[in-house]
Amino acid sequence: MRVAVLGAGVAGLVAALRLGQRGHACDVYERWPGLGGQAATLPIDDGVLLERYYHHLFTSDRHISDLYDELGMPDELEWRRSNVATFTDNKSWAFNSPLDILRFKPLSLRSRIRMGLAVLQLQRKHGDDYTPFEQITARDWIEREMGAEAYARVWGPLLRAKFGDRSDDIGMPWLWSKFTLRRKVKGKEAREERLGYPRGSFETLYTALQERIEAAGGRVLIDRPAARLDHDGQAYTITSGAPNSFRGGHDPREFATLDGEERYDAVIATVPSDVFLSLLSPSLAQRIGQPYLDRVGSTEYFTALCLLLEIDRQFTPFYWTTIADPGLPFGA
Repeated sequence: MRVAVLGAGVAGLVAALRLGQRGHACDVYERWPGLGGQAATLPIDDGVLLERYYHHLFTSDRHISDLYDELGMPDELEWRRSNVATFTDNKSWAFNSPLDILRFKPLSLRSRIRMGLAVLQLQRKHGDDYTPFEQITARDWIEREMGAEAYARVWGPLLRAKFGDRSDDIGMPWLWSKFTLRRKVKGKEAREERLGYPRGSFETLYTALQERIEAAGGRVLIDRPAARLDHDGQAYTITSGAPNSFRGGHDPREFATLDGEERYDAVIATVPSDVFLSLLSPSLAQRIGQPYLDRVGSTEYFTALCLLLEIDRQFTPFYWTTIADPGLPFGA
């Protein structure tokens, strides 16, 4: 088959890799003049590449670690001990171990013990099953298992910083995943969290994926987004956006287009759902059907603004500090 993949983030590139390995010809369309999507890089001093947003791997991220091995880069990932803190009461409190929780003086001793036991019990009794929590919100579970003080001083500010006025609606399975999935490791890794980062930035992974896709007969088309997706009754057709379309924003309906169309047997879209809906011609939207379009359109998106600041001294001894002070307008 001839397949179009929309988006050259990790999902799109790996989809094209797998299809190429099965003998299909893939074209990958990407709006941005580079690879990586939400994990794209930018150059800083001396050609060093840095991710546009914070990115690291957890030891439980086995699939992407295996991908590095598959692509011949087994030593590219560097694993370092995690060092995190929570900021409240005008101080950063280490938050790496059960002992750190016991030293967290913004909470009463009773609340500290209760919070630690609640997390431990969740990891041991429900580490593989989120279904008992599907009908309860994160707030209700925290207040029931950890107490109102833990919610007011720690988890409430964190949820509000991340989800705004929808924080009370977040289901407990989201928080369950934070407590359990990162810890699905054994041996010494289970005793301390380690975070992985590629020595040459994630760009080395994207380059290797592009080379494999092209070696299989595919194309990776950067600075060339899909502007319109249609179906003529026999094949899918894609109208491409002109170079520099990324300067016009995210809405493909606003892109200047190139002449002609490309025809495909199938299309995989890895773009945000609202972008996908904007790509569809009226006839293709009708062909897909309103129930599916309604599902796609029901997703709410929140924006995270990430400030990248280059300074000449260490800012903090912690890699990651979550902000539990409601008076500060930052999540971390």
